[in-house]
Order: sequence, then structure tokens, then C-alpha cells
Amino acid sequence: MIITRDEQQVSHIVIRPTRSLSWRETRVVAAAIALITIGIGGYFFVQGLYLVLPFSGLEAIALAAAFYYVSWEGERAEVVTIEDDMIRVSQGRYSISSQVDLGLYWARVELRPSPHSLHPSRLWLRSEGCEVEIGRFLTEGERKELAHILIHAIRKKRLE
Repeated sequence: MIITRDEQQVSHIVIRPTRSLSWRETRVVAAAIALITIGIGGYFFVQGLYLVLPFSGLEAIALAAAFYYVSWEGERAEVVTIEDDMIRVSQGRYSISSQVDLGLYWARVELRPSPHSLHPSRLWLRSEGCEVEIGRFLTEGERKELAHILIHAIRKKRLE
């Protein structure tokens, strides 16, 4: 998901993964599936098949861990701020974990082919020997759209 905001002298581009469920909805869905799984294990336990219940519990725990990990990954965010003569890229989950400042007038947006088969391309911002990858969690179409948004925003700022 790409959100752009333009203020007086500053442009902000907020990049977040697209999430299908909120944290509350994720907990409800995981709990419902876990209850069904443990209910089925309980039924087999009552029928005398005692080893099914512990495996149902393990399945419920594994499912909860998977849902938690996906929700945690969905909290990633990147903010590209374009102001005066600088581009600032801030990355993190709940707070900023890394921040890179790039010069505006030497900045280039590069959409390079990826050596990995997971994503066909990778998006890089480069300036004066420094580079930062952005939009790792975006789909290919969103990554191309972000490249066009960045190119347009940088050109616009250079002309001001």
C-alpha cells in the first residue's frame, strides 16, 4: 500500500504491506480455527484415541505462531520524505529502526532485476554512492507504481 502526502515544502510517501486482517481480526480467526482443531481432537480423545489431542494442541500452537508472525511482518513501514535538497528514507515496524539521508539532486530511482526468483525486481534509491532498497514487501505492480511516484516526486522537487 502506497500513501502519498504533500505538505507545503515536504512530500511524504508512506509504504506499508497490504494487510487483509487487523490484529483483532487475526486473533479472532486464529482462535476460531484453534477451537475447531482442539474440538476435533477432544472428540477423538473421548472416542479413546488419546494421542490425537496433543497433536491438535501442537497444531493450534503452530497456527497461532504463524498468525502472529504474519501480523508482525505486516507492521513494517517505510517513509520516504522529500524536502529541500534531501531525501530521507526511514524504515521500521513500531519505531524507526534505520534511517538514510540521500542528496536530492544526485538521486536516482532504479528498478533492477532480482537475482532471486521470489521477486522479479528490486527498487533502489541511489545518491552519491549511497543506496537503500525500498518496497521489498510490495507486489511487482506496486513496486513499479512506487518507482513512477518517486521519479515524479523527485523531478517535481528539483524544479521548485
